[in-house]
Amino acid sequence: MKKITRNILIISGVAILSSFTTTKINKQFELNEIQNTAEDMIEWIIEDEASGNVGREQADTYIDNLYQIVDAVDRIKQ
Repeated sequence: MKKITRNILIISGVAILSSFTTTKINKQFELNEIQNTAEDMIEWIIEDEASGNVGREQADTYIDNLYQIVDAVDRIKQ
């Protein structure tokens, strides 16, 4: 669970830092990395829930929050 919380903080930090990127290529790369990491984390939390390491309600909360990040990145990329 600490790993998930840390990764969410890292994603947030990268999102903030990416807003200061001056070139479109770098910004696009960073946004893709944020989105890919969030999608990876969704897979990890699903595996954690299936193995019993995380409860269903907690897994749902993490997944919902991660999907919000993915959706926000999609909106920014457009």
